Amino acid sequence: MKLVQDLLGHTTSSFTRDTYQGVADEARRTAATTLAAFLAQADKTLQDNEDRHDDEPDSEDDEAAPEPGRDGTR
Repeated sequence: MKLVQDLLGHTTSSFTRDTYQGVADEARRTAATTLAAFLAQADKTLQDNEDRHDDEPDSEDDEAAPEPGRDGTR
């Protein structure tokens, strides 16, 4: 706060704080709203991808081969 006060030429930090508090509050609200929208879209995208994947038939290639035994046999 002191740096901003000095840069703007304000005589007190309380004047700087009082003057810009509303700006900071609005910036917080905007950031929160933007983040919430981003997370909601990301969740929707993940859900859509899961739904598409669930609709695909299982492939026989998806099954992993069993691990070989210690002697190299299966």
